[in-house]
Amino acid sequence: MARQDFQQQVRTFFKETQYLVTSRMFLKNFGGMLAMIVGFIVLAFLFIRLFTRHNSHVTVPTLMGKTMEQVEKLKGIRKFDVVVMDEMEYNDELEPGEIVIQEPKPEAKAKKGRRVYVTINPYEKPMRAVPRIWDLQLERAKTKLERKKFKYKISYRADKATNTVLEVLYKGKTVEKYDDPLDAPKVPYGSELELVVAKGAGPAVGVPNLVCMTYAEAKSTLATLELNIGSMMVLGNVSDTLSAYVWQQRPSAFSGMTINIGEEINIWLQGTEPAGCDDSWDDIDIDVDDGDYQDDPIIIQDDESTEDDNNEF
Repeated sequence: MARQDFQQQVRTFFKETQYLVTSRMFLKNFGGMLAMIVGFIVLAFLFIRLFTRHNSHVTVPTLMGKTMEQVEKLKGIRKFDVVVMDEMEYNDELEPGEIVIQEPKPEAKAKKGRRVYVTINPYEKPMRAVPRIWDLQLERAKTKLERKKFKYKISYRADKATNTVLEVLYKGKTVEKYDDPLDAPKVPYGSELELVVAKGAGPAVGVPNLVCMTYAEAKSTLATLELNIGSMMVLGNVSDTLSAYVWQQRPSAFSGMTINIGEEINIWLQGTEPAGCDDSWDDIDIDVDDGDYQDDPIIIQDDESTEDDNNEF
């Protein structure tokens, strides 16, 4: 009995369900709901397509090897947003602002408006410290300069320290010699320096009489004869070395005295013109007893570093 009742209930359920799904009202409502779902899916697809710019890909142009100024003139570059992300270490074989890396890579497909990230060669040369090459043999000095990417040219001056770097010039002006690396003068990366190198002592010349000359005059005279200033002794307080007077020299300028080209003459300086400089000083050497003066002489090893010589660095 219970089984028959259950079977009857099942048959009744299926009949009612069949009647419901085949009824005009159900089909109308179901169709409306299905249309709404399909419409929503279509709208969502169109929105996503519009937002992501589907099928609007363009080819990324080759930017490497071009400067940023050249890139701005490229046809179609406005389809992309070119962003400088980094600068590499300066390379003087490349143009300032030249692009060396880009992402995405050339010929890649990207959407319009895509950012293209680039790495460029710096626009300005960085400053580099001049390495300590004074008093070094030429070959060793050249190695140090090449390691630091400096260019150089060489000129020679008579001096007994053969093949040694005597002086360093930048744009014709003396680069100041230094001991503390923190005091190292700096010049732009890849600059050309001039190395003044000793070519050895030359033939003998007569010892010039420097007494009564100013330091500047004595220095010019010795340069003309390819001689060098050795030790420089200053008597008393001298505010301007260039205008100080030579009152003694070694070796002395006796008649017949000679010195080899490239060798040194030591000089003594004082702030005032020595007595008797209006008279003839040829073949005369003044030898003054230091004890006659209140102040002891100050000994300076001449390194060309006077107040007026080193204003550049």
